[in-house]
Amino acid sequence: MKICVLRQMTRCCGAAIAAALIAGVTPAASVANAAEGWYFSGQAGGSFLSDAALDDPTGILAALNTEVEFDPGFSVAGSVGYGFDIGVRVEAEVNFAKNNLDEISVDGTVLGVTVTGAAPMDGNVTATGFMANAFYDLDIGEPWKPYAGGGIGLAIVSLNDAEILGIPVADDDDTVFAWQVGGGVGYEITPAWTLSLDYRFFATADPDFTDVAGDPFSAEYDSHRVSVGVRYIF
Repeated sequence: MKICVLRQMTRCCGAAIAAALIAGVTPAASVANAAEGWYFSGQAGGSFLSDAALDDPTGILAALNTEVEFDPGFSVAGSVGYGFDIGVRVEAEVNFAKNNLDEISVDGTVLGVTVTGAAPMDGNVTATGFMANAFYDLDIGEPWKPYAGGGIGLAIVSLNDAEILGIPVADDDDTVFAWQVGGGVGYEITPAWTLSLDYRFFATADPDFTDVAGDPFSAEYDSHRVSVGVRYIF
């Protein structure tokens, strides 16, 4: 009799534990499933361009360690993508950034002559990127979700109305390979809406330009972008 009672109690306890486990798993599964689907997102923030080294076929610009500095600028981005319930998101993104030129500096020796100095510049540099990205959202069981990833694509880098001491020097653009890596943290307001704080390192292959005299030169382009954004899953 006692054995029967113990067996019955064991079965009841097992059923209760199984029910509790099912109850605990079901909400988590529903949260994961809620993250799956198509989404669009938008971001806006600051663009901080690294100093750009210049070079030309003669090697003179490189020998003089010619660099251009930029003012802080702005960046915007929009994307459409699909999120999977395993935390992976893939998307197509279009982004744009603009930075004003600040100054150009030289510090080197050519043909035995040492040249050092800097001069103010006017004009701006813009970059329009067309990217394919992938990100991973880490589910830590909280509304806050860290994420990281990157992407590759193409960028149109434009040097617009560049002047040195008021003298026009270049106005040209080039389409080059682009890539980015970054991460951030998203806050899930609802299963559909997420706010984010995002960092991207965005860089391209060196774009080639032609100055007003018809001479070619190349420049570096890499930037740090910090932005806030919103993502909507539908």
